Amino acid sequence: MIISVLVLMHCQKVTLPDPMEGMPVFEVDASLGTDNLNLIAGEDGYVMRASNALDTSGLTSYTATFEHLDGTGEELRFIFRGVDVQQAMPDSALQAKAYDYLVPMYDSSYLVYRATFTSGVVSNDVITPYAYHWDFGDGTTSNEASPVHDYENLEDRTVYLEVTGANGVKASYERYIVWGLTTEECVVDFSVQGIMNNNGVQISLLNSPSLFYTNYMWNGSSTDSLDFVNLNLAGGNSTQQCLFATLGTALGDVCSATVCKGIYSVASNPINFIGYLETSYAFSMEEVEEILPAPDQLGTVIIEYTAEDGTVYSSSINSQPSDAFFVVNTIEEYEENELGEATRKMNIQFSANLYSETGQLFAPLSGEGTIGVSLPQ
Repeated sequence: MIISVLVLMHCQKVTLPDPMEGMPVFEVDASLGTDNLNLIAGEDGYVMRASNALDTSGLTSYTATFEHLDGTGEELRFIFRGVDVQQAMPDSALQAKAYDYLVPMYDSSYLVYRATFTSGVVSNDVITPYAYHWDFGDGTTSNEASPVHDYENLEDRTVYLEVTGANGVKASYERYIVWGLTTEECVVDFSVQGIMNNNGVQISLLNSPSLFYTNYMWNGSSTDSLDFVNLNLAGGNSTQQCLFATLGTALGDVCSATVCKGIYSVASNPINFIGYLETSYAFSMEEVEEILPAPDQLGTVIIEYTAEDGTVYSSSINSQPSDAFFVVNTIEEYEENELGEATRKMNIQFSANLYSETGQLFAPLSGEGTIGVSLPQ
């Protein structure tokens, strides 16, 4: 639970009419457990003190306190927390409405599965800079070269990387990933080589360094499982050749991936130059605990009761029952105080549990009354 330190800005007595002149302006009539609690400003040594305070985060609080002048006797305090830090209108937290009580809330934690992807790009030509596009298989994307991405769970994913060269040629690598099974590179690859004295290009399957192909196909054709493919590519043209393959060991399949290389021909003499662009990626996974900060609970209210022995009991130390409530029925401007600050007179109704500093229930408190708060200048 975050505890804010309050820096008191002003604390002053709101000027009251003589009790003999009529009904009291500020009073509260409540029941505290089985006892009655009736406090009237201007009687029995009590005054209504209106104050406002600014904590270290810039949040303003507005406080109305029934206080005994000689420091003895019971006291009752109502604290309204601002609706925003360093808000433009300091009194916007004070409205005729129902309020929630400030209750203890704590930081929580949750697990994310953090994947680090490292891209690799190979070309026999200078076609930088490269543009990157990732699809992480969970509805999110990235344009970074080697991104870090958080997953909510360890569901299997198909992760896709596309790289575009400065000449517009594209290459891609797509892999079906079973998290936790292996982070071994799934090397699906083929070579690109021009054929002398014509516009031909030969595409040849390359062996994986640690696994063997259990099946493969060129450009999605299940009937084409040759070790090489010949293409005809005239000068100035480009194409994309893809190889889908599953790799494994004698014990079974390990991984599957699709690699697509961009291939282009540049007219030259005596033969055309054949350029290519290819990409792939490696990845690692770690489990990370993230902290979710407790909500600020802005615009809430606190009730504090000080017993005659000086012990303070508060509504904010423990949770409130479902039937607890705090309502400001009316709010109106009141006369300026001796510092020239504006004040507000508020008619309230409330019901809450009060707790000791250890969180033990002290007593239920319910009642109604009229209180006053001051506004910062």
